[in-house]
Amino acid sequence: MSTTTSKAKIVIAEDSPGNIKILVEMLAAEYEIAIATDGLEALEVVTQFQPDVLLLDIEMPHLNGFDVCMRLKAKEETRDIPIIFLTARDSTHDEAMGLAHGAIDYITKPFNPFAVMARVNNQVLIKRQREELQRITAQLREVNQYKSEFIANMSHEIRTPMNAIIGLSDLALRMELPPKVRDYLGKISHSSQSLLRIINDILDFSKIDAGKLELEQAPFLLRDAFDHLADMFRIQTTEKHIELILCYSDECRYELIGDLLRLEQILMNLVGNALKFTEEGEIEIQVTTLQESPTRVDLQFTVRDTGIGMSESALEMLFQAFSQADSSVTRRYGGTGLGLSISKKLVALMGGTIDVSSTPGQGSAFRFTIGFDRIIGDMDKDLSIPDELERLKALVVDDNATARRAMEKVLAMFGLAPTVVGSGKEAVAAFQQAIAENAPFQLVLLDWLMPEMDGIQTAQHLKEHNIPESPYQTLLLGPYDREEQLRSQGKAVGVTDYLPKPVNCSILFDKIMNTFGRQATKTIRRSKKTIHAADVMAKIGGAQVLLVEDNAINRQVALELLQEVGCVTETAQDGREAVIKVTRNMYDIVLMDIQMPVMDGYQATRRIRELPGKDTLPIVAMTAHAMTGDRQKSLQAGMNDHITKPIDRRQLYSTLVKRIAPRDGLGMVPPPGKPEMPRNDGLDFPQNLPGLDWQTAMERLAGNRRVYRSLLTEFHKDYAQAARQVRDGLLSKQEEKTLAVTRLIHTIKGIAGNISAPRLYNAALTLEKGIAGSLEEMVSGMDSFEEALAEVLETISQLQREERGKTNHDSSDVTTMATTINEDAVFPLMRKLSREIGLGAVETQDTFDALKPHLMSGNKGILETIKQLEEQIDRIDFSAASATLCALAKALDMDFGNDKS
Repeated sequence: MSTTTSKAKIVIAEDSPGNIKILVEMLAAEYEIAIATDGLEALEVVTQFQPDVLLLDIEMPHLNGFDVCMRLKAKEETRDIPIIFLTARDSTHDEAMGLAHGAIDYITKPFNPFAVMARVNNQVLIKRQREELQRITAQLREVNQYKSEFIANMSHEIRTPMNAIIGLSDLALRMELPPKVRDYLGKISHSSQSLLRIINDILDFSKIDAGKLELEQAPFLLRDAFDHLADMFRIQTTEKHIELILCYSDECRYELIGDLLRLEQILMNLVGNALKFTEEGEIEIQVTTLQESPTRVDLQFTVRDTGIGMSESALEMLFQAFSQADSSVTRRYGGTGLGLSISKKLVALMGGTIDVSSTPGQGSAFRFTIGFDRIIGDMDKDLSIPDELERLKALVVDDNATARRAMEKVLAMFGLAPTVVGSGKEAVAAFQQAIAENAPFQLVLLDWLMPEMDGIQTAQHLKEHNIPESPYQTLLLGPYDREEQLRSQGKAVGVTDYLPKPVNCSILFDKIMNTFGRQATKTIRRSKKTIHAADVMAKIGGAQVLLVEDNAINRQVALELLQEVGCVTETAQDGREAVIKVTRNMYDIVLMDIQMPVMDGYQATRRIRELPGKDTLPIVAMTAHAMTGDRQKSLQAGMNDHITKPIDRRQLYSTLVKRIAPRDGLGMVPPPGKPEMPRNDGLDFPQNLPGLDWQTAMERLAGNRRVYRSLLTEFHKDYAQAARQVRDGLLSKQEEKTLAVTRLIHTIKGIAGNISAPRLYNAALTLEKGIAGSLEEMVSGMDSFEEALAEVLETISQLQREERGKTNHDSSDVTTMATTINEDAVFPLMRKLSREIGLGAVETQDTFDALKPHLMSGNKGILETIKQLEEQIDRIDFSAASATLCALAKALDMDFGNDKS
């Protein structure tokens, strides 16, 4: 037997010298041999030698073979060693007894040397294969552990910024906002929620494979899923000039029971896949009722495209994880095919099936079937036209046959009487005929992008052929990025309103209702799971809460949510600070982040539990750790509950109500008043700021000039040397430096968009592309980038010089007067600011703005400290701000640090 590793080891336990000689001569060439001549010696030799096979005689001095076998099998370090009995006792009973004691073979003497050799070889081979399998298994466990740790870390890192996006969007939506801003924020919030959950599913792919993914069973509207798809893919389909057509059905009016998120995820994966492989034409989403009863319906969903199609061989591997149709498709279109694999698993979990048909060059159609319980009741009326508009005549004009059929179906579902035509010319003819028959159309839905006669031209012709006695309303449908232009052109030819494609069913219904001066019935319902802040406040208002969170934005989100229900909240920025505050103060509940500097949430919780009287204090993990098992870790550390980020408002409030014990003083407490955020802090921008479109920035920031100034200051501080860094990095021709510079350019591009620096944004975008192109393109892009960056930096510098000049002017008359500060005004404001900084409160900036004018009347020596404090508050760096405020108080000889009133 040949082997690539060291020789296998054999122990021969035999008291016959002759048999020992035969066995040694036969085995020594292949194996390393050790010999024992009695039972006790056999035990010792086997334990030390750890052979691959033991040849064991039964009849031996001191201990017989059966006893030796039994003792070896009882010890962990020797129990797996293969034992072959080699004995003159030719007895069926003895053979059975030997196998019962754990031997793997039984050879009687006189033995055939070749048979012994073959059996030993087999056992050595099996043992080596078993050891190799164990080694590979251990490696796989290690790899799996690394994968789990990677997934856990990625989940945490992704969920942390998503918490800010979702939390701040939700808070903003509860403010008074212009309709367009509200629409944008609503879509950001909805899309962020879906993105977060989809990311969770991808990160938890192993959980799906393990069959541990739980499906929600909750009421939902199918049209909500379709409306969301229309909003999600509007930009991509417009950019690719592809028509996304959603064929709503009567089933969209009913309330179904199931997991809306998983259904949306399946549809988004399929639509995204279709969009990737379709260069022109259309993508259609249909839903068909296959079978129904009053309480159950089986639906078939179809996502059809006019893309490149696939061959039969490609279809066979389509739903496999991490694979696509073929390598050429992967190279051209990118992706891994994981989305389709997840979709198939989700459909199966929902009790359905999925398949696909495709023809190369003609497109593909994915179909999946799922059954849902359903509730038929008041929901039937949600999209119903009022009686006075019943059977209202509507003309649909669209050159796309699929889009015409889809719109016809939607309008019929509403209760209208639609007529469809395929061109502007046909529309004019149908319009004239309807007037002649004394049955004119009351509503016209016009597609803008049509050959020969577009929507605007068609609207003009209809207006010219109409008679005064036949009033009608017109809705123009077109791409979202042409809305302003087409609204203006349409208004001139009598168009009533504009609707972007793909059409959102609920918005279409609202548009029709508003067009005819009617109130929409109830197109968007409040979730049955809605939790009202007033109800929560009535139970826990006034509760003392310690919020332990090291991320400033996450603190802001949580603080506003807690203030909304009247909680009195203090903050700590790490676990050690939390332990100190719990030692000194009484709280009704502690909300504890996990991953923090100095001391993490687990350690802090264990320390708190060791404190006298704190064993029953409710501690709730509020963390981005959301993997399987993370909740159990929190409970094992001594916490009472586990809330994942992004913070779900409903989950947070229900947990607070559940965990905060009733006591006197809890109840309806009005939330602290929030003064109006100052929009103009004295920095009046000139009409023209070279390189900056500050008017657009003001629209984005709701007129908050203080925030905009802070963004500009931070940009100047962080990227004043960026041009030199970019040029040095690109000209170094070192891959590592080029990658670093590419990331820097990408970052500046994103920030340029945020501060409304369009020239810099475009220059950074061009340079990004130029890096991958020719040297000439790169150099040209670098020059443009440097010019645009220099322009923005100089503009910011000029603003800063003007501000410093204003500050110096304001303080020029008091530079030598150290005692002109009005202490009666300053002391309470500084004390209030100290408390708010300690709490991380959102009112901190307002208090500082009120305090600053008083401080500016002091001596020149504190001006730099005031400026430093202002910058720290702008950055929400409350830890540094607290230290600076203390230094300022010391300079002014004021002591308010321990005042808690």
